[in-house]
Amino acid sequence: MCEAILEIVELVDVYGWSLKSAKFEAKKRLGIAIKARSKDGFVSALREIYKSAC
Repeated sequence: MCEAILEIVELVDVYGWSLKSAKFEAKKRLGIAIKARSKDGFVSALREIYKSAC
């Protein structure tokens, strides 16, 4: 799970994935729906999950 979180963050930050695509990928890989209105909010939420889970 930890590795998947970092990969999704990289896809958004480095490769510029859309928020919609990133949300779908997180749902598929992690099994959780992250509610965010911006890429920054989405990445912040993923980093918080990473801190608490890993």
